[in-house]
Amino acid sequence: MDLTTVQFNRVRSGATKPVYLVELEHAGFLEYFATAEDVVYNGNSYFANGLDVSDFRDQVSASIDLFATPDRILHSISGTWRNDKRCRIYAVPDEPGGETNYILESAFLVLDGVIDSSSWSGTRIRIAAIPKTVAELSTPRITFNELSAILPASGSSLNWEGGTLVLRART
Repeated sequence: MDLTTVQFNRVRSGATKPVYLVELEHAGFLEYFATAEDVVYNGNSYFANGLDVSDFRDQVSASIDLFATPDRILHSISGTWRNDKRCRIYAVPDEPGGETNYILESAFLVLDGVIDSSSWSGTRIRIAAIPKTVAELSTPRITFNELSAILPASGSSLNWEGGTLVLRART
């Protein structure tokens, strides 16, 4: 889903101070976070729990910082966050003006993605998320050219245990 120019400008504007709702599957189960206060959205309870969304680029990537719990540290180190674990980010823009006036019904999906990386440092876990469509383009990570550079071509001869073997393609 592409954002309109108005929506994107409101989210990026410091004056509107958007609230982000993040649905994250880092620790092996879905967790729901909000950047401002506890809310209920689409039947799920999102908790303000020290989460920060930074380096956000519309449908390109986002960085998420959250408190390091023992479970999150274990999952970050072991890599169990891999294999297309979900990350969805919704933005709830504030109406321009002096007072904070968030309208939860105005929330819209700004990133429907997967976790691309997770790193632990001190008391924080930093997660990078990318859109699902980009993640699907990145696999497989070993390409045919990388493999074929080390495999001998069909018709090559190998000397092995006193004999000569001629390689042929399997048909």
